[in-house]
Amino acid sequence: SLNVYNAILAADLMYKARCRIRPYAKDLESFDTTMDKQISKMISVIETGGNVKTTLTEISRELKAIPTNDVKKPLVGIVGEIYVRLNPYTNGELVKTIEAAGGEAWTAPLSEWFQYLTFIDKALAKDRGRSLIERLKKRIKNSYMLRQDRILTGCVDSILSDRQEPSIMSTVNAGERIFPRHFDGESILTIGRAIEFAEQGVDLIANCAPFGCMPGTLTSGIFQKLEGTMGVPVVSLFFDGETDLSHLVRTYLDNLKQCL
Repeated sequence: SLNVYNAILAADLMYKARCRIRPYAKDLESFDTTMDKQISKMISVIETGGNVKTTLTEISRELKAIPTNDVKKPLVGIVGEIYVRLNPYTNGELVKTIEAAGGEAWTAPLSEWFQYLTFIDKALAKDRGRSLIERLKKRIKNSYMLRQDRILTGCVDSILSDRQEPSIMSTVNAGERIFPRHFDGESILTIGRAIEFAEQGVDLIANCAPFGCMPGTLTSGIFQKLEGTMGVPVVSLFFDGETDLSHLVRTYLDNLKQCL
């Protein structure tokens, strides 16, 4: 439903705001307390059918007012399998590991996947024999999702003006440098978003995947050659639920901090 998608966007934006501010907060305990309160506020608004846009604007003001340190830290772009890159338990608290090692994390959002599915559905509708009415509905759906993304992103622009997400078409076009567009799935998104992260100035890219994942294995091999072209190091992390991979991230970040 429309409310569910708005909730997904709000969650993405609040998490991005958290990742943008927390590494620089002067009082981490105070920040975490404030963040928890803002999350509870948004949950209540979503559950009661309140105004997500207004609430997100209020939350943005609250977070923007948090005192921060003016320091430069390595920026890590996180790509890869959707669930693993976004679930802290599954990826061994990767974002917290990056922050503890002195970096800032920028994770490709969950909404990217939903926008990609709609984009592919719209692009292939004619090839799949969809009627004109069905194709029109898909275009309207795609337009609505992009519009809501722009509206809600604008609510937190004071925090995330330098952490803007590229359009899904832009990401697919970037991924097409390696894969054909009809190579459906997360591989083209992983490669495309990594290329865009490099163009946006990140210092390191973390490619996350579950152990034995075929798209993860495929992109990991491609990154070995592509990282030289991008000019940004890439660390591929395969999570199996047992192995602690945080030392790899810490090693990369320790080296990067010496270059800043």
